[in-house]
Amino acid sequence: MKVTIKIEGISCNSCAKTIENHLINKQCSKINVSSVLGEASFEIKQDFPVKEITDSLSKLGYPSKEKNKNETKEDKPWDLLLIKLIICTLFTIPLLLHMVVHNKSILNNPIVQLGLCIPVFIIGILHFGKSALNSIQQKSANMDVLIFIGSSSAFIYSFFGTFILQAVDYHHYLFFETSASIITLVLLGNYLEKKAVKNTTSSLRDLQNLQVKTALLVRQDGTTQIIESASIKKDDCLLIKQGDCIPTDGLIIKGNGSLNESLITGESSPVAKSTSSKVIAGSILVDGILEIKALNTTANNTISQIEKLVVQAQQNQPNVQKIGDKVSSVFVPVVVCISLFTFLASWQFASLGIQQSLLSAIAVLVISFPCAMGLATPTAVMVGIGKLAKQGALIKSGKSLEKIASAETFIFDKTGTLTTGKFKISKIAPQLELSIEECESILKSLELHSNHPIAQSIVAELEHSKIIQLK
Repeated sequence: MKVTIKIEGISCNSCAKTIENHLINKQCSKINVSSVLGEASFEIKQDFPVKEITDSLSKLGYPSKEKNKNETKEDKPWDLLLIKLIICTLFTIPLLLHMVVHNKSILNNPIVQLGLCIPVFIIGILHFGKSALNSIQQKSANMDVLIFIGSSSAFIYSFFGTFILQAVDYHHYLFFETSASIITLVLLGNYLEKKAVKNTTSSLRDLQNLQVKTALLVRQDGTTQIIESASIKKDDCLLIKQGDCIPTDGLIIKGNGSLNESLITGESSPVAKSTSSKVIAGSILVDGILEIKALNTTANNTISQIEKLVVQAQQNQPNVQKIGDKVSSVFVPVVVCISLFTFLASWQFASLGIQQSLLSAIAVLVISFPCAMGLATPTAVMVGIGKLAKQGALIKSGKSLEKIASAETFIFDKTGTLTTGKFKISKIAPQLELSIEECESILKSLELHSNHPIAQSIVAELEHSKIIQLK
């Protein structure tokens, strides 16, 4: 049984690896965890309760629930991550300003700095500490471990030196702004990444919006009834009026007309359809009236298949991402070891003192966040695929996206996909003794009542020309 679940709290690729290992222990197979989409898909036995898996992941620190295809997600007016970022920013800015004011300023008072840092530090502990603790319990270290160690080290060092040792020259121990800055800047990065992903995944919502909400069902007695599109069954008879969107793939059993299939096929010109012709979900009936027999439900129609392709493409890892995943999986332990070595080497061999040695060790932690390897690559792949989907180009995998970069020649199967279908008049050459104005009037009058795309374009181009009576 194929299952897809929504997961919160995936902040890096190490989190995704932790979830994948947990699902393996639950006897799941064909596992695909996307840190960018916040989803995991896998296969389990038919009788295995999905809720047991989601509950265990929630206890692990990753709130989860089974994905509902019919669920519509509403954007909240306030994002919790944004609220945390605003609060941290408001407290961090005064802490940073202490470096540009006089030493006797209130901003250099250790009690004031502690009061400004505590709210930011608490938010950081709650936001990053839980994830860091869970990853350590699973015998893997994610990037939140580095954030937690770096911010905590700066906070504890400042608090210990200022209030425990009660040093006379306490300014040498005031690094509360370092702790707050680490937390605030990482939250800012997380928010920008989340916003970029949210804008990109709107391509999936655009595809979902092509699915019309209601359809007109033709009963056996000839009467019609408005029904939810999700309730359409195979072989149902549906009535499509001019201007309506086709709710699902079907076969015309009565009537004829022209359909705009550009959103699906890229063909700009309307396509003529008659009895026994197939129609595609998402296409629009430009002219005529049709009765169609449903060939698929909305869950299995063309739009749903395209949506699945986009999701699969965003989940498939390109080669460069696989390399980054392998490196980032061992990156955090290595960085922690390098940081400890930096502290010991600076203190024992370089004689820099505990203060400078600790700051050097914290600097190693701060600048070594594996965001670029663990997050940048999948985010870039997703952004690229999402943008292309919005433009009507579907990429089947991240590997295909990599190959496009080295491609030198592109071949298209037809010209209609590369044109707009809106023709322009570049020049009119009158014959005999007619003026250009007379030619335009004759041309407009001839094409005025035609539904042909070229005729409609000519009429649009000559909208200011006079209409004359033709004999």
